[in-house]
Amino acid sequence: MRTGTPEAVSSWTTCAANDLSGSLAYVDTSAYLKLLFNEVESATFATVIEEWPELVSSELLEVEMHRAAYRAGVPFADCDQLLDAVTLLALDPAVRAHSLRIAQPLLRAGDAIHLATAASLGADLGVLFAYDNRMLDGALLEGLPAWAPRPGP
Repeated sequence: MRTGTPEAVSSWTTCAANDLSGSLAYVDTSAYLKLLFNEVESATFATVIEEWPELVSSELLEVEMHRAAYRAGVPFADCDQLLDAVTLLALDPAVRAHSLRIAQPLLRAGDAIHLATAASLGADLGVLFAYDNRMLDGALLEGLPAWAPRPGP
């Protein structure tokens, strides 16, 4: 069993520990930015993702990370170093079509693309890491195993 499970680290958001059957960890921008900026959840998230050797995301992650870095005055090289650890998946027609149909009315376009990309992984998806509540609600509606690792007892 992975040591970075909810029992060892923090609280679940939308799924149970036994849902972690796939080998891929999907990282949403709201989660992966925790590694670029020092936030309350940063250390916990960094520890938890070490348990997942295969990180994936939509190619949208690259754009969102660089835009956040640019706004904060963080060198793009810092983003590139983090992004080297993630396999970026293309926004293909099937993902685009799925993102149009996600039934979470408050979901933003980028989040819909992330959810559809994560869903496209099927049984290979072990967990979707996110900290945005709309994204987490959308993951719940899509039946995806989502987790926002937080420090805690």
